[in-house]
Amino acid sequence: MINSAASVDFNAKLIDAININVLGTLKMFELCLECKNLENFIHVSTTYVNCDRRGYIEEDIYDPD
Repeated sequence: MINSAASVDFNAKLIDAININVLGTLKMFELCLECKNLENFIHVSTTYVNCDRRGYIEEDIYDPD
């Protein structure tokens, strides 16, 4: 199973982005758990970058500057 669906709408409400990108993936994974002969689950995610920051950047939601 390959899951590569996601929303990259940077203007979406946070709750909508979480529902689509996090909970959608969780539902796909739960479906995979029900598949008797499934061998692999591959998830391809989008990447959000804080390009104005330097050094180690934690995975977090930052206030826009």
